[in-house]
Amino acid sequence: MRLCPKKPLPLLVALALSPAMAIGQAPESGAGEPECADVESGMPGLYVTVDQSQVYLIQGEKYVELKPGEAAYAGDGTLTCIKSRPQTLDWPCGTATAQGREKADTYAANELPSSGIAQEVARRYFEENRVIGPPIEWLNGEYHLTLSASEIRALVSDANWYRPAGADPFASPKRPHSQLISLFWSTQQVLTEAHTIDALVAMHGEDAIPVVFVFHPDHEVPLSYFEGEVDLQKLLEVRREFGIELAPVPIWYVGDHHLTATVAELERFFEIPALQDIDPETLRRLTEHLEAYGFQKKPIGVTFLADGESMIIDQPARVRAAAALGITDIPIFVTYYQQDSILNRCGAPMPQIPLAARLAAGGAGAESGEGSDAATPTPPNVIELGVPLPRPEDPASGG
Repeated sequence: MRLCPKKPLPLLVALALSPAMAIGQAPESGAGEPECADVESGMPGLYVTVDQSQVYLIQGEKYVELKPGEAAYAGDGTLTCIKSRPQTLDWPCGTATAQGREKADTYAANELPSSGIAQEVARRYFEENRVIGPPIEWLNGEYHLTLSASEIRALVSDANWYRPAGADPFASPKRPHSQLISLFWSTQQVLTEAHTIDALVAMHGEDAIPVVFVFHPDHEVPLSYFEGEVDLQKLLEVRREFGIELAPVPIWYVGDHHLTATVAELERFFEIPALQDIDPETLRRLTEHLEAYGFQKKPIGVTFLADGESMIIDQPARVRAAAALGITDIPIFVTYYQQDSILNRCGAPMPQIPLAARLAAGGAGAESGEGSDAATPTPPNVIELGVPLPRPEDPASGG
């Protein structure tokens, strides 16, 4: 099987099943839990498990929908999701390789104090390497707890890890109605989404906003880690030399993105076809879609491959069609392909670089020769633990 070096998209698996087979159908999203069956391990048939994204097992108009961590079985006259995943399907977290990876200790959200919650979550992650567990399916509406709007606004700053698609954060029904709070171990920062708070207050009120905490591993940094504008060349260099990667855009399929690039910049790295080389029918459909939605439905994806030297782009013909319409800035979201990625449902990875080693590598004052103890203005969104922010040209975080 050829591995596709891209962020996994929902996978459709059409099964050639006999009409006599009973088909279990999962309800639409939000309609409740599907009725799953107990399946004995070892029964002959097809077993499916999901580590990321979604998988649909389909026959005709009926399907079983699987989300991360779920499993299904087809065989012996049945197609169903599985209540309790057999041990043989637990390969992402149950293999010797996965067990050898250290995972951060977890605690339940209801163990947190009644006040200063964001600060306590940050302290437990930055000082104790502990995260809220188990992982939740926040894209399907789950959240960790609720906070007041005032607690969330206290975390707002100019720092960010992605750029939203537009002024209305919930223009797309695909965006969950919750507030993301991202914790970056590499920079000791707690960042949140300023553009969603007012809309969430209108939905939930000032004192009961659903919150999801995202614990970023030690090699991920926010977009604002880089001074000034960042481009693909810079991202390629810091990944190759230091193992540093941008934190992923949470929901790129509603238009959120990392940066914009001109067609000329993209042509430096990728083969962008000429207009005359694009199939006329394809060009017509791309043009109509761009005229109707621009890049609000989906930006252009760029994936950095595991070799540290290569990138691939999706939909290069769409880039050329956009240029023909006079669109000069192409929204880009970046993903990274790893041969042995740690799956989210196995737990957050334990940060591997001690704080002392990060400080020894050089802090915010290193450029002036003053050392890491030099006085450095602390942005309001940084939890003050005495750790200076690393500089992009002298990163303190590796892979």
